[in-house]
Amino acid sequence: MTWQPGSVDGATSATHRLDDADFFRVLAEVLPGVVYQSRLAPDGSAEVEYMSDAARWMLECEPAEIVRDVSLFRNMIHPDDRERFEQSVEAQRRNSAYWQLEYRLVLPSGRVCWISSQASVTATPEGGTLWRGFFTDITPRKRAEAEMAAAREAAETAERAKSEFLATMSHEIRTPMNGILGYTELLKATALDSEQREFLKTIESSGEHLLAVINDVLDLSRIEAGGLKIKAAPFDLRGCVREVFDMLRPVAIGKHLTYTCEIEPDVPAGMTSDRGRVAQVLTNILGNAIKFTDEGEVRLHVAASPIEGGDEWRWEFRVSDTGRGITPEAKARIFRPFFQEDGPTGRAAGGTGLGLTISKHMAELLNGLLDVESRPGGGSTFIFVVHAPSAGGVPAPQSPAGTESRQDGLRVLVVEDNAVNRHLCDLQLRRIGCAPQFVESGEDAVERFRKERFDVVLMDVQLPGMDGCETTRELRAIEQARGGRRTAIVAMTANVRAEDRQSCLDAGMDDHLSKPLRQGTLAAMLEKWMRDGDEA
Repeated sequence: MTWQPGSVDGATSATHRLDDADFFRVLAEVLPGVVYQSRLAPDGSAEVEYMSDAARWMLECEPAEIVRDVSLFRNMIHPDDRERFEQSVEAQRRNSAYWQLEYRLVLPSGRVCWISSQASVTATPEGGTLWRGFFTDITPRKRAEAEMAAAREAAETAERAKSEFLATMSHEIRTPMNGILGYTELLKATALDSEQREFLKTIESSGEHLLAVINDVLDLSRIEAGGLKIKAAPFDLRGCVREVFDMLRPVAIGKHLTYTCEIEPDVPAGMTSDRGRVAQVLTNILGNAIKFTDEGEVRLHVAASPIEGGDEWRWEFRVSDTGRGITPEAKARIFRPFFQEDGPTGRAAGGTGLGLTISKHMAELLNGLLDVESRPGGGSTFIFVVHAPSAGGVPAPQSPAGTESRQDGLRVLVVEDNAVNRHLCDLQLRRIGCAPQFVESGEDAVERFRKERFDVVLMDVQLPGMDGCETTRELRAIEQARGGRRTAIVAMTANVRAEDRQSCLDAGMDDHLSKPLRQGTLAAMLEKWMRDGDEA
């Protein structure tokens, strides 16, 4: 190999020759790692034929020492990695191809380092293999990976702790709220004077507000964890819009606002999307419009148009108000978490400052958007857009009267350890025609289920001793042993996370009722499972 350096100031330097061996040595010394050549005999014995000088600082020994005694290197391999190293070498010896492995060495000083070893493996005429390769110190990379993994684990642990805390907080709030709102609902059906009815309305409104706060916090937690899911199904869009609009009508009338809803004639009756999430966004932006408008008008306008090149429609919900409007500075921050506009109508209006943040995320999950048009003193218009297919043949909702009449004589076993909730549930079930029986523990439920047959079991999940999921598995085992019709088991719990619902279904429950329980919701659930049982 000849290298001609060229001329300097018109003079040509002498020609220097660098043979292949010299070139290899020079190259090996400048590479950021140890270059080596080793040989494995057919019987598995090994020898190192060459190792570059980088071994001095990387392996803390002279290269010549390893060339003389390959066991010096083998003994450096970390005990926990030795078997994996040997298996990898043996597998590569049979396949004769490119080899790569990461493993640890324990150096003479006691320091542990990670190395990445790579080699080209070729067969030799005598049946052995020739290994030509290099290895580099990857300890800094492994240390960074370990630090990142530890940070990720710490973050996941913190997220789990946060999720568990929120779940516990939700459960502890929903359990007494079940009594507050449940008894409020029952009291409304009794003879009250105007002052008592006004007090009761305040209690109910306060309870609903507290429930909305905890729902907002849980929804934000699900969004941050990527756990908020959309469940698309055909539903009656016009009925959904009217339900939301009518629900907020008393608040608007109480503020003496002009309150109108217009649905364009060509809007399809049915939509295929997540009814609950669509209603939640509509409730939030319509409720905000009423909350921040002291006089004038709040108007909901619904339009829809087909999207070219597909089967989806563009559904547009516009909520306009004549409130004081939003400043450009506030508009830039209005969809951020915990933002509430300063001023007399901002903080005073209350709320968590999460509603619009959650609504914007939900709109995006619904393949749409949420935006606002506003100017100070000129009111605001929130535009909620959803891209979704239309739906035909949406079934009409059943009448409440038909639902309640269906419950007469229904045999219901209620498993509930809370005395207030037992009494409330007893009143609710008797008002819809059921004759419930109650037990306070899973063990008592199993004993009662062995002796009697029931149409439906309402199962609290957090029970002392045997919890609701374990109790359900025991009931299913009894049912399987005796044969016959499957009993509907419905979770009745203050736990509302998706994973809580799934654990109930995995245990053998058929459905899930979230506390606080409403009499109409309870009646509809019983009707659903009795109807499904009859069809089966």
